[in-house]
Amino acid sequence: MPVILARVDDRLIHGQVVEGWFKRMKIDRVIIVSARVYADSAQQALLAWAVTEEIKVDFADGKRAAEMLRQPPALKENICLLFSGLPDVEDFLNAGGQITSLNIGGLHYAPDKVGYSATLFLDAEDKKILQRLKEKKIELETRVLPTDVAEDVFAVIDRKEKSNG
Repeated sequence: MPVILARVDDRLIHGQVVEGWFKRMKIDRVIIVSARVYADSAQQALLAWAVTEEIKVDFADGKRAAEMLRQPPALKENICLLFSGLPDVEDFLNAGGQITSLNIGGLHYAPDKVGYSATLFLDAEDKKILQRLKEKKIELETRVLPTDVAEDVFAVIDRKEKSNG
């Protein structure tokens, strides 16, 4: 399968992603899947600048990313799908995109979100999307770096909710 990493990180490109994930996974191409960034050429320029020259960077919304992966050149590359949020993941899947697992690497604090770990903050809609992804049999794990121990997202949520009892 051409997609060797599908990750949600609201910060998108940063040191942990480039140095930790891209190098370890030998990523050749990253497709940043974000409707917001896809419509913003200034954001695209900044994000492309943050990646080494060896890695190709593409920008897409969910529909465009699904189309890109159906094209033959994608079959010869190690691809990372980097989503800015869970709605972008769902848009990608609804457009016919396919993934078997999803790393939730960073959904950070926002006033309307509940914290489940230092890097996992969710609102009610995020939790509904996660449930729908689980129903599609997509493995949902959370960790910051590939060397960290992966944890099931729902185990993290359940643990926090039980501790708040």
